[in-house]
Amino acid sequence: MSDQNLRQFGEAVIPLGKAVRSFSLEQGNLKEVMFLKNLQHAIWVYKDIFRTTMWAIKTVAVECLDHHTLRLPRDCERLVNISVVDHRGKQHPLTCDPDLNTAKFNCNHKCSCKKCNGQNTLCAMLDDVTTTYTPVVIQGVTYQQTTSIRADSAGNIQQWTNTPVLQAGTTSVQYIQETTTICNVEVDDKGCIMATAPNMEALMGYFGLGLYDPVCESYGWLDNSAYRELIPANYNFWGYYNRNAADPDIIHIFRNDYKPHHHQEGGFWEKEERIGTVLVTYQTNGETPGEEVLVPEYAYDCLISGIIYRQHKLNPRDGDRGNEFYRMYRAEKMAMMRHQNPVRMDDLEKLQTRLRRW
Repeated sequence: MSDQNLRQFGEAVIPLGKAVRSFSLEQGNLKEVMFLKNLQHAIWVYKDIFRTTMWAIKTVAVECLDHHTLRLPRDCERLVNISVVDHRGKQHPLTCDPDLNTAKFNCNHKCSCKKCNGQNTLCAMLDDVTTTYTPVVIQGVTYQQTTSIRADSAGNIQQWTNTPVLQAGTTSVQYIQETTTICNVEVDDKGCIMATAPNMEALMGYFGLGLYDPVCESYGWLDNSAYRELIPANYNFWGYYNRNAADPDIIHIFRNDYKPHHHQEGGFWEKEERIGTVLVTYQTNGETPGEEVLVPEYAYDCLISGIIYRQHKLNPRDGDRGNEFYRMYRAEKMAMMRHQNPVRMDDLEKLQTRLRRW
C-alpha cells in the first residue's frame, strides 16, 4: 500500500518522515539539507499537538500480571480509566482510591516465631497477648487454669485453655485442654501471619492489638488510623485501583470481600474471583513502540506551523519574532480543533424546538 492511501481509524494519515520531506519541498529545499533538524522539530511539535489539542483517547485490553496488578501500555501519557467486563459484555469502571496503600513494608521486630523472626509478618503481634492464669481450688489445693492465644500454620487464631479437673472416683487432678477458634487470618507459605490490612483489622478487632503499640506504628496502623475515614469513599461493587508507590506504571487492583456470583460466568473474569484481563483507557502520546509515527492529514498545516515556530524560537538572531509565529501556530491548533469538533447544522435547527429548562 502506498503512503497516499494510508488510513488509520478512518482518517487519512501520512508518515512523519514523509511530512517533513513534503515541508522541505514546499520551502524549496530540494536537497533536504535541514531534514534531520526539521525531523527533530517535528517530533516535539507532534507530541505537543497530542498533549494540548488532539487528546487522543485509546482503550486496550491488558492482562493482569498476577490477577491483582497490571502494567500500563508504553504509549500511555495519562491514565483515564480502568474497567472490567461482565459476562453480558458491559463495562464497569473501577474507582481510583489514592488512600489504598501500595508501598511495601520492610519491618523487622522481635518475635518469638522462629520461622520469620518478625520480618515482614504480624506474628510479633501475638506476643503482646498475655497469658492469663485463673486460680482453681480443688480439695483445698490451688491450681492454675491457663489461657493463651496461639496461631496454627493454617491461619487459625485459637484460644488454648488448660483446666485442672478432678478425676472421677480418684483424688488425682488432671488437666484438660480445650481449643476454640476465634478468627482466621491469611498466612504465607511458612504459616506466618501476612502483613495485610484485613489481618491487621482482625487482630485489632478481636484482641485490641495495635491501638497504641509501637510495633503497629511502624506498619502505619497506629490508633487504627487506616480505618478512620473522614469522608468515606463511594462503595464500588466491582473494585478499586491505585498506582504503585515505587513504580507508577504498575497498577494495583483491590476487590471487595463481597462479590456477585455472576463474576465467574465468563467475560474477563476467571474462576476463583481472580481478574484475568481489564480494559485500560488512556491518553496516548501518539507513539506506537516499534512503529513509525503517523500524522493525520488534517494536522499537517498545524505540524508545519509548529516546526516554523520552533525554528525561530531556538534561533537567537530572530529576537521577538518567535511570538508572531507562535500566534500562527496557535491559530492552526484552533483550526484543527474545529475540524475535530464540528458543529452540525441539524443540531442547531433542533434547538429551536427544544424546551428551555431554565
